[in-house]
Order: sequence, then C-alpha cells, then structure tokens
Amino acid sequence: MAADGGGRNSPYTAALLRYLEEPGLEVRFMFAGVRDEVLRTTGGKQKPFTYGSLSSKHVYLAGKGPSLPDEGSVDETPPPPPSGDAARAFEAAERLNTVAAYRILVEGFPGSIYAKLAQAWIDKHEREPLVVAGGDAEDDATPPPPPPPTPGPEAVEQGLELSSEAKRLVQMGLAAAGHSPGAADGVFGPRTRGALRAWQEAKGLEGTGYLTREQSEGLAGLGREEAQRLRVAAEQRAREEAERREREAEARRLAAAERVRKAREAEERRKRARKPGDTFEDCPECPEMVVVPGGQLGRPFAVGVYEVTFEEWDACVSGGGCRRYRPDDEGWGRGRRPVINVSWNDAQAYVRWLSRETGEAYRLLSEAEWEYVARAGTTTRYWWGRWIGRSRANCDGCGSRWDGRQTAPVGSFSANPFGLHDVHGNVVEWVEDCYEGVCGRRVLRGGSWFNVPWGLRSAGRYAYAPGHRGDRSGFRVARTLTP
Repeated sequence: MAADGGGRNSPYTAALLRYLEEPGLEVRFMFAGVRDEVLRTTGGKQKPFTYGSLSSKHVYLAGKGPSLPDEGSVDETPPPPPSGDAARAFEAAERLNTVAAYRILVEGFPGSIYAKLAQAWIDKHEREPLVVAGGDAEDDATPPPPPPPTPGPEAVEQGLELSSEAKRLVQMGLAAAGHSPGAADGVFGPRTRGALRAWQEAKGLEGTGYLTREQSEGLAGLGREEAQRLRVAAEQRAREEAERREREAEARRLAAAERVRKAREAEERRKRARKPGDTFEDCPECPEMVVVPGGQLGRPFAVGVYEVTFEEWDACVSGGGCRRYRPDDEGWGRGRRPVINVSWNDAQAYVRWLSRETGEAYRLLSEAEWEYVARAGTTTRYWWGRWIGRSRANCDGCGSRWDGRQTAPVGSFSANPFGLHDVHGNVVEWVEDCYEGVCGRRVLRGGSWFNVPWGLRSAGRYAYAPGHRGDRSGFRVARTLTP
C-alpha cells in the first residue's frame, strides 16, 4: 500500500512530477529515478515496481532535449561529448547515479562505448535491485547467495568441543542406560560409537553414532548421576572394608589374648603332674586329649579322646596349615564327624601344625601304642568282649543306624576303659609305622564303617600307600608329656 506522506502530494506523486518534466530522460530512466526517490524519502518503507512492457524504442515524455551529435567510437574514459540516444541515456544515468540506471544503459545499448563505461561503473559499486518496465524489481534482482550447507553429524559433534571429562560423563551415561561403551576413558572409539548408535536407535533417534548438544547434555546428566552412585557405593564399600578390618584386628587381639591365657594355663598344668584319666586341650581348636598309663610301654602319654574331626582339620586350614587342603565330606557333614579322605602325608601335616601352634610334641601313635590304648587292658577281640554285639560301634553289621553307609559323629558310642571313643569302626586310623618294614606302605588300625565286624578286631591291620586318600581313612593323634 502506498504511503500518503505529509504534504500536498504523496511521495510517489511528488517524485513522478519531478521526473516527468525533465527533458532528455528516457522513460525507463524516469521510472528508475522515481523508484530511487520514493525509497529515499520513505526510508525504504515504500518500494515502487514497474509492471507491463515497453517497446524497444526509446520514449522521452518531456522531449529529447537539445540535439546532440551522433555517438561515435570512444577508446578511453572520460566519455566523449554526448551524441545520439546512447549519449543521452548515459547523461540520464549520470544524473540518476544508480546501478539500476547504468544497467538499463548496458542492456539498451549493448556494444556501445557508453555500455562499456556503464559496466565499468557498475563493477566499482555495490549491486542494487534492478527496476525495469514490465517486471518486478525483486524478481529481477541478483539472487541472494545460497545458504551455507547444513553441517553433518560429525561436524555438529566437533562443534560442541567436548572435553575428555565431558566425554567420560557421556560414556558413563551410556553405561547407565544399558549400552556399555567399555571403559569410561574419555575417548570416543568404535565401541563408544556403537553404544551411542544403539542408544540413539533405542530412543527412536537417527543412529548416527555422533552427538547433538541435546543428546550430549542428556547423557552427561545420566553420567553425573552414575558417577554419584558409584561414589556413594565406593564410600560404602570403603566403610564396610574398614569395619571388616577392624573386626578382624579385634578378633586377632582376642585370639592372641586367648593364646596367652591358654599358654599360662598350659604352663600351670605342666607344673602339676598329670595322671591317667586326666583330659585337657592345649588350645581352643586343639583335639581333646586324655592321659593314659604307660604300662608296659613306659611313661604315660596323651591320646586323642576322639578321631580328629572336620572341625579340627578346618581350623588347621584356616590357620594356614594342612597344606590348605579341604577334604571332601562325601555329603555326610563336617563339624564333629571324623575327617575322611586324608592320607598319611596329610595326617603328618596336621600334627606339624598342631605342634607349631601349641609348642607341644604332637604326633601319630605307633602301631604298638595304638593296640595298647585300643585294648585298654583287655584281651578280647573288642574291648567290650568277644562278640560285636549291637550299637557298640559303626561298621557293616554292628547294628547302628550308620552301618555300612557313612561315618557317625565322634563320641556316638561308649568310651573304652582308657576313655577313648571309636577305637573300633567309624574310620580306620593311620599310625606312624611302615608296613612290615616297607615304608612305601603305611599301617592303619581299627576298621571302618565299611568293614564287617571281623575287620574291627584290636589285632586287625591294614596298609596303604602314604598318599592314599579314601572315605574310610582318618587318624587319631598322640602327645608326648613333659615331666
């Protein structure tokens, strides 16, 4: 819509009246001048356009003005004296002094010296929209430069200028979202790119494997939450570890105090003469011992009241002894059941650990000592008599609920006159001696849960290689008494 202006005539009418009466101004130059004048006076708010078409003949509404000589050839600037229509057009363009006016001259008089001069002027000045009859100035103007190309995903991510720490947070965010990129090292390698693509596709986004700003901020936020969770978890673990170490240190202090107490008690017991029938333990984890009279063997000595149990063996392993070997219990139970699946060599490892822990001389019984304590002054097949009876021992045919199937807990049957349990049956017991002088085989005495009653006799004996381990084999310990 045209602006009315504040005077008698509108800006357009005022400009038109000015140029209509100017002689020597060809009509296209006149309209170009009107356009420039209106743009100037309205501050660019009103932009006139010329519609329709004009003939190729030049039209002068106010006359051509004074006659000018015909145009001739000119080889250099400034231009020659005006001559003909081209000269008059050049004069008009000079008066208007606009790119549009000079372009009209170039197009209207191609090949003339004036067209060349006009083109030279245009090349020195900033380009302006062209106003011509029959067209839209904006349509005929030089097209704007094309928009810059849209950057690709990789360029978008590079523009974010992510630091190593920001990348590390993104990787932690991917891991928290269930798409592990491997180690959160702040380097976007193939595994991180693959995890990022998987995350994008799971979110319904284009799986480029490269970050946008929004994606970077979202994943970094998840990464910060994950980092906080890991910090809290690490602090919790550190507290728990500190508490565990404190408990272990306290347990060691208590154990050391208990050893001191036991040592004092042991020393006091040494000062008192032990007599046959007395029982004692040299440490909380040690087997219970009973003093037996020396008889024909000489001085009294101590023997384990029971066969060594799983509980006592496991204490040796926990204490760093017994070659850290944990024998199988065959599913029968550990605790107070006699240890099985141990060899003669294993038994030797146990008595070495026990001697080291207590400072006392623990060992296996000799074959003569074993039969002496098993008989306990009797001369029959079994310490209770000639016949096996019922529920006096654990064997295949002894009448107990464990017969021929598995071991029984130690002490399940009555003790013999020396106070020893299970000298017949349950497990066959390793002793110190070689078998008939051949140390590639070692002697076992007493029979087991697997043997028939005849194999449980006080005189019965077996032999295996010192490395043999079986579910029928165990042992009992002895200890030399100090004066």
